[in-house]
Amino acid sequence: MLRTVVAAVALASAGAVVMIPAAEAAGAGAAGAGKPGQCATTDGKNVGVKVAVSAAPTTVSVADTMGSTTAVTVTFPSAGKDTTFALTSANPSLRLTDATWCVTSTATSAPVSGSGLTGTSPATNKNDAPHRIGYVTIYSVTATHLLGGTLSCYSQTPYGYDISWGGEVGANNAIGYDTTDGSCHSDYQYQLTLVLGDDRATATDTCQALFPGYGEMFRVENLSQSGYKTAPANVWLCTDQI
Repeated sequence: MLRTVVAAVALASAGAVVMIPAAEAAGAGAAGAGKPGQCATTDGKNVGVKVAVSAAPTTVSVADTMGSTTAVTVTFPSAGKDTTFALTSANPSLRLTDATWCVTSTATSAPVSGSGLTGTSPATNKNDAPHRIGYVTIYSVTATHLLGGTLSCYSQTPYGYDISWGGEVGANNAIGYDTTDGSCHSDYQYQLTLVLGDDRATATDTCQALFPGYGEMFRVENLSQSGYKTAPANVWLCTDQI
């Protein structure tokens, strides 16, 4: 098994929802703050894209954290009750991992700002059932590139740990699992770094550039040549021992 420089982490689920009152998020008197009962038109950096329940499902262009825009599909999947919403990427080569937004209800309650890929109406009736959503304003999304449009799981059965990777570029862009059956599913997970390169020298340069503090200590191992038979031939794992 390859020995890697990794940190064992408890990874949060992608799209975990965090909600706070919209007025608190925008700040009293902040530029772009909405009228009472309405979402702010901007989060201070990006102009929000407003989507009404009546317009969904629909696809809109939203600012992303890569400095560009991403096509996002907005749905209200709560079986005709329109009490929840969901955001997904309309681009098969991208996967959404987070978003910032504000949601209103048809009731006269204050809107709520939050993050994540799903959300719920901010108001409930006397029976604690959520009111219908009025509209959602999406300010930004975080998206990652996928390799071939899918999140790949590479297995080194029966000895090495499973590795999942979506083709993202950068340090700590992959996850190692305790499983060895190609399921990529375990409670204990590791951050790993995969790089692309047509040869070892190219991959080594890329890896060392990502971790300059380690200098010559960092090397790379080719996944497909190390037992991960389904991995592309140009995918390499950053490792501190060959």
